This record gives sequence, C-alpha cells and structure tokens, in this order.
Amino acid sequence: MRRLAFVVLGPMLLVAGACSQSDAGEPAEQTAAVGQATIAATDAPPSGGAAPDGETPHAEASSDDGATDLLAGAVLALAPRPPIDIGLFASDRLHLESLGGPYPAGPAMRSGEPAELDEQSAEESLRAHYGPDSAGAAMAIAVFRDKRAASLIIDPKLRAAFAAQVGTVWEPAIEFFLSSDRFEALVLKDYSESRRPDALAFSEMGAGGRRLLSVSATAFADASFAQAIASIGHEINHDDFLGGPAEEAIIGTLTAVAHLQVLARQPSLLAERSPMARMNNTQAMALLNSREAGSGEIRILAEPATLFPGGNERFEGVNFWRLNFPGRFTKPLAVSADLAPVLAEELASISAARTDFGDPLEFSEELAERISPLALERAGLTDTVLVRLHVGLGLISIDEIADVTGMSADEASEAFMLRP
Repeated sequence: MRRLAFVVLGPMLLVAGACSQSDAGEPAEQTAAVGQATIAATDAPPSGGAAPDGETPHAEASSDDGATDLLAGAVLALAPRPPIDIGLFASDRLHLESLGGPYPAGPAMRSGEPAELDEQSAEESLRAHYGPDSAGAAMAIAVFRDKRAASLIIDPKLRAAFAAQVGTVWEPAIEFFLSSDRFEALVLKDYSESRRPDALAFSEMGAGGRRLLSVSATAFADASFAQAIASIGHEINHDDFLGGPAEEAIIGTLTAVAHLQVLARQPSLLAERSPMARMNNTQAMALLNSREAGSGEIRILAEPATLFPGGNERFEGVNFWRLNFPGRFTKPLAVSADLAPVLAEELASISAARTDFGDPLEFSEELAERISPLALERAGLTDTVLVRLHVGLGLISIDEIADVTGMSADEASEAFMLRP
C-alpha cells in the first residue's frame, strides 16, 4: 500500500509527504512542512500498463480500504469551518465569478521564481508524481513521449501536466485531445492584456476553426507542473464555442474532483502557495463544502451552502452550481456529439448511482442533480481520503475529529493515519 506522510507543525496545519524518485529508481519519501500534527496518507489509484506510441492507455482507479469510512462520514457532516491558514486559498477574484476574493484578508497572490522543466526533468517529475505506482508513471510517460502530444504541446512542463491526467477523472480527455482534430495546440500564454488577466487557462478560436488551448504563463511559471492538470482537462472539455454557466458548473465540478485526486496522489502539493495552487485549493474547498447542514454528501446544488466559512460574506448562500456565475443561468446546453461520450465516461467515473446521464447529453441543472450526491469513491476519494484532504487543507483539526468520533486524539490519528 502506498503511504504518503503529511506533517503538521505549530498552531496551523501543514502538510508533508510525497514520494520522489531516487537516482536508483526507488521511491524515496520526502516531506514538506506547514502546520501541527502528522498525517500519513493513502494509496494512489493503480494504473494499467503502458500503451504503444499512438494509443492512449486507460488507468483504473481504486478506492481506499474503507475501514474508517463510517467514522469519516460523521466527520464530514460537521459544519464547514474557517480554514486554519487562509494563505493556502485565493485572496483575489476566483476564476470567472464577480464577487471578489473568497479570502481577501489573505496574502497577495504573487508569483515566485520560475520552475521550468526540460524533457528529462519533466519525465523525472512525472515518475516522482506517481511514486511507487510505476504502471501509472509508465502510462503517463508514454503519453508524454507520444509524437502527437509532442507536436501539439511543445513545452515539456505543460506536456507533463497533460500526461498526468492519467489516473484522474480527466483521463478520457487525453485521447480526445490527441485524436479528434478539434484542437490546434496547448500552449503557454500571457493573459496580462486579455479580458481575463487572472485566468488559469483558456480556450479560444484557433486556426481553421480548431480550438487553441492555453495555460497562464504567469500563473504556471512558479507552480508545480501538477497544478495545471485539472485546468488542462477543464479546457479540453470546452470543445466548442457555446459555453455557458451550466457548462462551467458541470466541468468545474469535474475540475475540482481532478484536483482532489492530484492532491491525494501527491500530498506535498498541499503545502504549495503559488497563485495557481491557491486557486486550485479554493475550487477544491468549494466542492468539499458544497453540502447541506448535517450532511457529509457533496451536492453541487446544496441549499444553503457555506463554501468559504470565515471569508468573503458575498459568497454566503452561493453553492457550487452558482459559484462562477451567481444569479445568472441559462437554458440547458447540448453537449457536442464528439464530446458527449468523453464526458459521459468522465461522469461515470465519479457517479456510481447514475450512469444514464440523458440522451442527448446536456449541460443542465438536471445533469447536476443526476451526479449529486457525488459518489467520489469511484474516483478513489473515499470518505476516509476526504477527511485526510480536509486535514491537509487545514479545514478540520485532529482535535475536532477526536471530538466527533469519541476517540482520543491519538486514536483518531491512528485511525485516519494522522500521526501526531
């Protein structure tokens, strides 16, 4: 079983622990401090074997052993708490919404020193990201080396992020991007003079009517490559030019799920404070908190919802469905014929309750209801894993877990692999 360690120091919670690849090729445990207790984490979903060049492999996700899931459900039903460290979340405008920053009292979101990768270091970073999941690493590296990927995504760091969709909800988007002929390229782009200077990624009209996908060169410069995984899949799923609020809400849900999968696989990312990391953490937090009072079930349409407790009051009552477009919704929007089977596969990977998503498939409130409550164990995100992610993000403390479960702090730490 893969075990990743989270470390917490001082009065606030911080994370530590991921696996990196040693020179000998064996995964070596490393830590990154941030806050007061230690947690040891979970298995990354296993992946299948590598595929030959020109074919995209498929990874099967597995769930945690579930031994503590009953207790975890009680923990997740606690009312959302203000985060221990608001510096892990966005202080500026969140994606497309117009309500300001979720935590405006937090530190300014400034980029640090660039962290570039060449071809070799990008492959090494992929191996480190997948740790002891050597099959998953092999599949991702096969995508990274794929001639089609290399021609469409020149930047090695960006291509590594694209390849690391293997094992996430976005995995079906890999072959769709490479084979559908709907995309011109995936590039880094400066958004400073655009109408969306704070965007993480964007999709726009490219040559010959194809879509040109981009990731913010500024936001990605100092971020770990894995911080772009969720955003890349998000933009691939905007495969035409008819997007609207419902489309953004559904794809945004899958984006947050993908980022939670990334954090579960590589917990050291929880300590990162790049602007891109803070935006991703905020979107993940919003999904985790989109639930009704007394319930641990994540519901896109939860009413009322407290997504950002202790933060910007203008978000009060806004659920995940309305996060990016508060007060503005349109009629259902048909999913394109090319994207529909890809989106259906992505949705099926997180929603065990319903596999019939409607024919024709539409971005709509009805679709949101069909995939809520989300059965996240299909994505390898059991209640136990979600509790660990709450701890890693500083959304709950070990003492609070002990109180709700009737355990001592030591017993709660052992049960949830949160080692003091």
